[in-house]
Amino acid sequence: MKSFLFLTVCVATAFGPNSRRMSEAPLRSLFNGRDLTGWHVDVPAPASNVRVRNPFIVRNGMLVTLGEPR
Repeated sequence: MKSFLFLTVCVATAFGPNSRRMSEAPLRSLFNGRDLTGWHVDVPAPASNVRVRNPFIVRNGMLVTLGEPR
């Protein structure tokens, strides 16, 4: 009985009247398609060695990884 009640509450929460609010929020682009402005590379190797090249570049408007450091 408890599991049925829990399931009912979960379904009501997921599909209730407030469930559409997230989809109505304005979209915000995280990448401008031109450069890496506002991006921070969180890769351990550059943190310990400043001569390590940034593993991400912008190519043809897309964010591309160079795969280094591995």
